[in-house]
Amino acid sequence: MNETSLEKDNGNLLLEKVTENLGKVMPITEPFNHWLYNSVLLDETIDELLNLKLPLPKIESHKGKREIYNESRIFFNKENCDKYPVVRNIVNVFNNPGIVSQLGNICGRDLAQGKLRIEFTLDSGDFWLEPHLDIKEKL
Repeated sequence: MNETSLEKDNGNLLLEKVTENLGKVMPITEPFNHWLYNSVLLDETIDELLNLKLPLPKIESHKGKREIYNESRIFFNKENCDKYPVVRNIVNVFNNPGIVSQLGNICGRDLAQGKLRIEFTLDSGDFWLEPHLDIKEKL
């Protein structure tokens, strides 16, 4: 993957924005520990994501498990990183050791040995996802 200087600049701006906004986390303890974030990404990054030619899966009603919708899940994998610079920038930011450490400090877990899996989805309605550790990399 060859980054242009514009992609690198966008990635650096995104890293700064994510770092700053992860510091504004709202911890919630009910019904289990979870964290709410607002405006974590750059507005430009959000616009780029919304303009991608990806199907937009929409989950309106949910019971805490995602596997019923596996066929509509879109991951920020190598294939999508190669196709879309914005996806590559997001993956690079959230794989940044500083961000991994910051997220680990927020949730009180060492995330250094975890494996990142970013999914593009539009969860809405009464969506929620129960905590689950079905594979060892889920910390």
